[in-house]
Parts: sequence; structure tokens; C-alpha cells
Amino acid sequence: MLRTFRAQLIISFFLVILITPLLFLLLFYPTYGRYVLARKIDLPLVSHAQAVAVALVAGGRARLSLADAEPVLRSAQRGTPFHYMLLDPEGWLLLDTRVAPGTPPPRRRIRLPESEAVRDGAPSATTLHGAVHRAAVPVMAEGRQVGILLISREYPHSSPDDLWAPGRYVRAGKVDSPLQNHAAVVANVIAGRGRAALGSPETEALLRAVAQGTPYRLVLVDLQRRVLADTAAPPERRPRATLHLPECDAVLFRGALGSTGMEGYVHRAVVPVVVDGERVGALLTAREFRAPSPFDPLALLIRVGICLVISGVVGLVLSRRLLRPVQQFTAAADALADGDLSQRVAMPPHGEWGHLAERFNHMAQHVEELVNRLSSEHERLRVAHAALAESERRQRELIANVSHEFRTPLACIRASAEAILDGVAADEAKRQRCLQTIEEETESLARLVSDLLTLSRIDQGELPLQREEIAVPRLLARCANRFATHAAARGVALEWSCPEGVTVTGDEERLAQVVSNLLDNALRYTDVAGRVRLEAATANGHVCLRVMDTGQGIAPEHLPYVFERLYRAERSRHKGSGGAGLGLAIAREITEAHGGTIHIESQPRAGTTVTLTLPGGPARPVPAQ
Repeated sequence: MLRTFRAQLIISFFLVILITPLLFLLLFYPTYGRYVLARKIDLPLVSHAQAVAVALVAGGRARLSLADAEPVLRSAQRGTPFHYMLLDPEGWLLLDTRVAPGTPPPRRRIRLPESEAVRDGAPSATTLHGAVHRAAVPVMAEGRQVGILLISREYPHSSPDDLWAPGRYVRAGKVDSPLQNHAAVVANVIAGRGRAALGSPETEALLRAVAQGTPYRLVLVDLQRRVLADTAAPPERRPRATLHLPECDAVLFRGALGSTGMEGYVHRAVVPVVVDGERVGALLTAREFRAPSPFDPLALLIRVGICLVISGVVGLVLSRRLLRPVQQFTAAADALADGDLSQRVAMPPHGEWGHLAERFNHMAQHVEELVNRLSSEHERLRVAHAALAESERRQRELIANVSHEFRTPLACIRASAEAILDGVAADEAKRQRCLQTIEEETESLARLVSDLLTLSRIDQGELPLQREEIAVPRLLARCANRFATHAAARGVALEWSCPEGVTVTGDEERLAQVVSNLLDNALRYTDVAGRVRLEAATANGHVCLRVMDTGQGIAPEHLPYVFERLYRAERSRHKGSGGAGLGLAIAREITEAHGGTIHIESQPRAGTTVTLTLPGGPARPVPAQ
């Protein structure tokens, strides 16, 4: 989080450095060189109209005279792109410069927004309708309105003045055409008064009336560059030096129809004053385009502060936008590092960030698959390790139990052999008992070794099975006949039963070994006068062999473990307590090798039932034995 914030500060700092100068130049650059709307050129047009309106009532006229007004308007129009209309105070058309001289205009009432505004008392009004710019001013005589003067100009798109078309931006320094036209209108008005009035007080009063309320300075000079009138200085303070300007020299001595120039913030335009086809002087119109200096200390601090705030906000927003993908990638990487392998980056597919997100998601998918594979392998190894540990535990337990099982028979054999060798068994009867003991214990060891060998082959998958069709009645009869003598010696009734024609497929010797182990356990734990029953039945295509006894039974807590190797419910190790605990384990392994199952049910002092379920074979009649 701290690294992201530091990156945002760095990016914001550089953006502030880049944006602040641009904002300063755009917002606070001085008027000269700035861009202004073409709609803001109404001031020169109003000044034109005011100059002509003053000329219409010059000489103290109390009312309008069409005979005097027409020469003034046509003289003012000469050489300019303007069009004039003179209205009476009610808005009726009196004079139109588009109509031929001496021809009265059509009798109609003019209702334009500018003329209506002036009729309502406005000092001036301008509009820009399409490419036509209009201005209206009142014609005042003795403090009352005696008429309305309309001036208009059209800006055709094919002309150079297209820069002034509505809505277009132009540089303030390029307003030479309106300023020169303004000078031309005023010069025409002065020329219409004649050569004698060139330096008269009436002409200076006319110029001052035209310049009043406007940012223009009007200067009238004669052919020797002497200043005849200057609206910026009263006559008593007017310098008596000549005016030396390149624009004046171009008009007075080089025959130019007009000349404009810019010096600093001052824009000048000079036009000739022509009377009866002869140049008698020149009129200078000047305007200063100056805004408050941006280098004023207080203004500079305020403007720099505003620019810094704006650029800081813009830089912060842009930096956050630029760093948002980085934050997403950082959060996704942190989540992956914390173990959330399902984390992905959601981003539009186009662009560099989208391509990077696609590669990141591909990497995350690959990492997730690899980790899942490693987890599965780890789980498999853990299970294998647990199984190996359990196998080692069983192996150690097996070795301990087998060693214990071997110890008792070997001790008996050793004791009997020592008795014979030491002469303790001196008579024949004692030697026969010792030899019988040696024989019995040797057979016990042989069975134990045989059982261990069988389990070892089963574990290694090397137990051979000779599969053939077996008659179940013959198998049961064989096992029952084998234990009949033993059962009679223990005083236990042994019974068996099986329907005719029941067969299974398997290894007859191995199945006989299973049944024999079950019968041996049943006879061993059944008391005198008890009963052991061996029976077979078919159900759902399977053959069920059951060995049931009325013996001691098994406690419920021992039942889950009776099929484990070397497990015995009674932990005493003397000879009469039972076998080594391998019979049921062998029975289960052989049964499962034949595709069957083995199940035991028992209650203490209520007997035990062991059920062996095997897949059934084809039924055919088999003689009972």
C-alpha cells in the first residue's frame, strides 16, 4: 500500500510539472496573443455607427434632413464593406444605401431586434445572424432621439474575412480589417465636411464624440504629419511635434489605401482623408489590447496557486487511473502468495494491460494446476507413508508375535529332549510321552510356518489358485469327515448339510483350507456337549457357507479385529488358549481372492456364526458323500 501511494505521488508530481505551465498559458496569457470569439467584434461596428450618427446631426441640426443625410451616409460607405439604413424614431425606413442615389426607398417598417432595442432606450445593440453582423445606434439631437441608424456587414465564407465567421476563433492581433474599416468610415465622414473643416474645432469635436465611450484613440494629421486633432490630448496639451509612424508614411507618401501595424500591445490603423479626389491628410485609429500583467506578484501567486490546485487534482486522478491496474495486479499477486490460487485479474482484453492480465491469469492457472498436482501427490505420499508405517508396525508386531509363538513349542521340545538326554525320563513310558510332546509341538511349528508362508505369498500376489468347478456337498463332507474324530474326542456334535447340485468355481484345496480353519476355531472354543454345524445355501446367484457353533462367543469390542493377523481375543499364551491368530486372516485373504466375502457374528456365551459368501457356479447334480 505504501509503495502504491509513493508511486501515485511521483506520477502526480510529474503530471503537475507538465500540466501547470500549459494551464497558466491557456488561462492567464495576456490579451495580446489570446484567442477571442468572432462574436466579440461588435465594438468596432458600434463605433462606426456612432461616428456616422454624430455626423448626421453635426452643425446643430435639430432634426434629420434626408437631403443632408444621404451624402453623409454614402460618403461614409465609400470604400468599406458596410451597408447603412436610416430609420425614423418609429422604425420606418427613411434611407437605404443599397438603393440608387436619388431614389426613395420602399415605404416599410423595419422590425429588427437591434432597432427595437434602440427604440426601447438601449444606447446600442448588435447581433450576429448567420454571416451578417448588424449594429444599431440612436441618432440624438438636442437630447432627444430623432432617428435610428442601422449598420450591417456580411462575412461571406469565401472571403478572407471568413476568420470572423460566427463561432470561429481568431487572434486578437488579427483585427486589422475592422480597425481599418473603422478608420475609413470616420475619414469619409471628415472628408464629407470639406477641406476647410479639416482642422476646425467642429472636426475635433466630431472625433471626440466618436471616440467617447470606446477604447479607440483618433488622431488627424495633415500632409506634413502635423497633428490637427487628438482625442487622447486636449488642444492646450497637444504636442506640436510631427507624427512619424510607418503607417502614416505609407498612406501619406507611398499612396497606400490603408496601413495597419502592431507595436507592443497597441494596434494601429491609418487611412487617407480624400476630398474631391485629393489626399489632404490621414486619420490614425489606435487601440491598446492590454490585460493586467500576469507578472504582478499577487496575481502571479494566485494564478500559480490555481494552476497548481487544478493540475494537482488532475494529476491525482490520472495517477490513480494509471495505477489502478498495478493495484489490481498487486492485490492478485498478494492473494496468490497467501494461498488463494483461484485469484484472477479481470481486465478488458484489448491493450497492453489486457495482454498482461491474460498472461498473469495463464500463469495463475498453471500455478494452481501445479499446486493441485503437488497436493495430490503429497496426499498420495502421505497415505503411502502411513501405509508403510503401518506395514512396518505390523511387521514388527508380527516378528514379536511369531517369536513368541515359536518360543513355547521350542521350549517344550527342548525340555522333552533334555529329559531324555539327562535320564530324567528313565522308563519307557516317560520317554514315549516326551517323544509325543516333541511330535505335537513340531506339527504346531509346521502349521505356523505353513500359515506364515501362505500369508507371505498372498501379500506378494503369488498365491496360486487352481480354478475349477467344485461340488460344494463334496467339499463340506470332506472337511466334516476330517474333523469328525476330533469333535468326537472333545464331546462336540458336528453336523453338516448342503442341497444337491450346488457348485462354486475356485481352488478346492484353498477353500477346504478356509473351511477347515473355521471348523478348527469352532471346535476349539466349543465346550463339551456343544454343537458345531456346517451348512450351505444359495441366494441371488451366490453360495453361502456357514459355520455355526454354540461356544464361548466373542465380545463385541473384539469383533472388528478378529480378521487381523496374530490377533486373539484372549491374550494368554498358554497352549490351551488357541492358535496363533492366523486362521481367520488366511480365511479372509483366500475368500477375497475368490471374489467372495466373509462375515462374523457373535455374542458372548451365545455362540458364533461365520458366513462365507462365494460367487455360484453352474448347477449340476453331484452325488452326496
